[in-house]
Amino acid sequence: MDRTVIDTHPKICFVMAGINDLFNNIAPDVIYQNQIQIINNLIKSGIKPVILLTLYTHNNLSLAQKIDYINNRIISYCEKEDIDVINLNPLLASEQSLKAELQQMAHISPRLHISYGQKSWYAILQSKA
Repeated sequence: MDRTVIDTHPKICFVMAGINDLFNNIAPDVIYQNQIQIINNLIKSGIKPVILLTLYTHNNLSLAQKIDYINNRIISYCEKEDIDVINLNPLLASEQSLKAELQQMAHISPRLHISYGQKSWYAILQSKA
């Protein structure tokens, strides 16, 4: 993160993390602590973090429960620390699952990388910049 983010001295850094760690069977508590460390490193470097909550995948309830656990902890932390949080799940998911049309149009293999739908949430991100 130092070379790719901190050394470039951005004013704002949008952070979306967690899903690949879950795919790699990293414990949700470890993922949460890693996200807090990222947030604190950004703040310490004078960079405003804006947190994008972990996105749901398609039809994986057990993974969705872990995502909810992480996201709820992140929301709680960010509320206490007055850090902006963006939840794209209401836009991109339904009932704890990535919308089927996004699943079909997204590049997902084996990790979650959404290229489709970015225009849908550009305005949300722009409002935080």
